[in-house]
Amino acid sequence: MKKKISDHLWFPLWVDKWIFGSTRIECTLEERAIWIDFLALASKDNGYIRANETIAYPLELLAGLLFIPLEILKKAIKKFEETGKIRIDQNGSIYVISWNEYQLSNSYKRVIKHRVTKLKIQKPRTLRPLLCAMAAGIRPIKTAIIGISILFSSCFCERSKRPS
Repeated sequence: MKKKISDHLWFPLWVDKWIFGSTRIECTLEERAIWIDFLALASKDNGYIRANETIAYPLELLAGLLFIPLEILKKAIKKFEETGKIRIDQNGSIYVISWNEYQLSNSYKRVIKHRVTKLKIQKPRTLRPLLCAMAAGIRPIKTAIIGISILFSSCFCERSKRPS
């Protein structure tokens, strides 16, 4: 059996589809929560919710994994099948039918790739002032403050080079 490690640490939740889409109207609060759990599980296996390529999760195990009663899970699965959100394969695997609609567009993937590349290029330049600031006893409290700290620390580091 081939071991598969997912590189998906998150999945996009499209605001308009979630707030104004049919899921909000068709499903109860419990079913909507299960749907989000299904999307999270499906993101680990390209739209499938299963133990591996040949074995489906037993419903009892899936209910335990999601911390929900088995009856509520069965009711939700039935509703998702009726509304065309999922299909159950012959081996019992669950597949999110419109899985591609829940993925990032190619243009957005290019933007993310560019941002990551840009961050890798800038990292050595921005890391030095931050380390200087930390050496001087300045510690940013939150990650959001790091950018401001870098600005102040770069000024501080330049000053620290001057003779006193």
